[in-house]
Amino acid sequence: MTRMVSGKKGSGRLPFHDWPLWKAVGGSLLLYLCLSALVVLMPPPPSPAIIAIAFLLSATGVVAANWGRLGNARASQVTALFVLTLFFLLIAIRLWDFVLPLSWVWVAPLVAAFILAWVLPRLDSSMSTFLFREQHSPRTRLGRLVLTLALAIGPAAGVLGASVGLSSSRFGDQDLVFVVMAALTTVIAVGWSQSMAHQLFLGGRLRDPA
Repeated sequence: MTRMVSGKKGSGRLPFHDWPLWKAVGGSLLLYLCLSALVVLMPPPPSPAIIAIAFLLSATGVVAANWGRLGNARASQVTALFVLTLFFLLIAIRLWDFVLPLSWVWVAPLVAAFILAWVLPRLDSSMSTFLFREQHSPRTRLGRLVLTLALAIGPAAGVLGASVGLSSSRFGDQDLVFVVMAALTTVIAVGWSQSMAHQLFLGGRLRDPA
């Protein structure tokens, strides 16, 4: 996912910008429609508003990913990647909604953390650099522990998803599975947002800013 961000600040390039038009539109459409499907298929059953939001985000993502071929490539890059991470935030909210009563008590902090992840490079470049480094090349013990857990638990996400169907007939209660899936998706939504924003606005530097 982070490879969709160029390493050089301000280049404004996405892989889609260099593909033939038919391939770029098809590839971006497939990417965003798959994410829309995840949003819709996650329990609880989606409301018409959720379905509309999911497919509106897909349309926005496809347009954003391709308008850089003719217009502002930088705006295209930032918008397409923002929509991408927004999908993971929406999936996380849907998963938490399955195990918790929908309330601004937990929705507001989650949305605030997502927004902060995107604006942190502008607010505090040194903190953004530290968090980016700890995600990709951790120096602290906590950072190494989190990275190790992410590498160990990440591949299990698919297994957890499959276990929902397998164990539902045996145990009936899937709250624990969905709590773990919701936590993983929350980490992805916030962590990848900060990583992408750092690369977009600070060029992906791992050194401390002067």
